[in-house]
Amino acid sequence: MFGGRAFRTWTHVLAGACGIAVLFLGVMVMAEEVIGDGARV
Repeated sequence: MFGGRAFRTWTHVLAGACGIAVLFLGVMVMAEEVIGDGARV
């Protein structure tokens, strides 16, 4: 029922979500540094 193709698409979905989250965090940290007070994590 749960084929190899479905598993591959799920790994791609998870990898894409992680990549977007890392990009978003990086943008937020850089924006904080540019705006002023430094990065507040």
